[in-house]
Amino acid sequence: MHKVIHPEDPTWVLIRRLGYAGLIPFVFLALCLWVVGEDLHPYVALSMQAWGGVVVSFLGGIHWGVGFHNALTSSKRPGCTSSGALSPRSWPGWL
Repeated sequence: MHKVIHPEDPTWVLIRRLGYAGLIPFVFLALCLWVVGEDLHPYVALSMQAWGGVVVSFLGGIHWGVGFHNALTSSKRPGCTSSGALSPRSWPGWL
């Protein structure tokens, strides 16, 4: 039912490259903290925190996307409507 991704698959290579590319801003901003003057430290640190928030939001989005995909593919699960969408009474289970 699920497609197995092999390491040689071009999709897997792209996923790994994009994952490593997400580290570039962290490394760059960490180096900037060493290079810039102390008056700019708060701005660089805030930028690093903002990028971390973006990364965390995408990780949370993956969780929700997988959950909604599972809810749509098996509409016989408790809490799902006939269209496959989650009903409000099942929301506390997601929190």
